[in-house]
Amino acid sequence: MPRNSRELALRAIGLISVLSVVVLSLVPGRFRPHVLPSNHEEHFIAYAVAGCFLGAGYPAPRQRLILAVLLAIGAASLETAQIFIVGRTASIEDLMASILGAWAGLVLSPFAQRLLDLMFKAAA
Repeated sequence: MPRNSRELALRAIGLISVLSVVVLSLVPGRFRPHVLPSNHEEHFIAYAVAGCFLGAGYPAPRQRLILAVLLAIGAASLETAQIFIVGRTASIEDLMASILGAWAGLVLSPFAQRLLDLMFKAAA
């Protein structure tokens, strides 16, 4: 149960981030935008953002561990699904970039929480 409305908002943003990753992972290659020079960078950053918001929204260590496993399974599932999508390819390098990005976001999420705490205290 969320402790406050900020935690609930972080969860919502995290879920929207995950939904964005799902949609962008499953569209045909010609429809997917490329914003960075490397696919690996795009995977890492997209999953890091999702992991960071989810980790801040689910702050308990057990919750973060569960998120780490679920994000890794989700990344593997999406990478596998790309085999069947026109104009897309699956690669172990993309999978590893996704998993490492998610885990990095989860590791950084306590620092993001502290930063948000400081920002909200300064605004109050």
